[in-house]
Amino acid sequence: MPSKSQLVLPPKHLASCIAGCIVRDTRAVDLSDEERLNYFPGTPLFTATVTLEGQIHLGDAIASVAELRARPAVAKRVFHAPKIMPHTSWNPGPLHALTIAFFPDAWQRLGGNLQGKPSARILPAIDELEKGELATAWPRFWDKMSEVWAQSKSTNGLTDWAGSHRIKDWAKQKGTDVFCKG
Repeated sequence: MPSKSQLVLPPKHLASCIAGCIVRDTRAVDLSDEERLNYFPGTPLFTATVTLEGQIHLGDAIASVAELRARPAVAKRVFHAPKIMPHTSWNPGPLHALTIAFFPDAWQRLGGNLQGKPSARILPAIDELEKGELATAWPRFWDKMSEVWAQSKSTNGLTDWAGSHRIKDWAKQKGTDVFCKG
């Protein structure tokens, strides 16, 4: 059985908050150490990674399996600020994890800081992803995020972005000043 990777896009009303989510599931697959390496590009997005099953060893740059194996596993929840350089992770065994990517201005509007620390307001939504099967958890997550996003929009009066299929459109619309310089 092949590993399952999935791109989960937010409902349209959350398109100005969440760029998308990636799910990785290798629980039913026999992979070599090298096949358990994951490569990530630099990104202007803030991310929240939730490990539902398994372990993640994270590198700050492109790293080998040996280098990543020597690092301790990260916590079940990891939050990151934008990264200007590519980086890698490695899983020593089967993994079921997901990453949620937030637009920088939305992250700040929700109360997250520039170092990647999230606001306590989004944690109850993330809690929902850890309860039961993802098929039933996603609707609960979207509902809770919708509540938090609506509250954050009502307090600052900023206009909402209508959404697009391309991050380039968002960057042009928002301007380059929203990107963190690192």
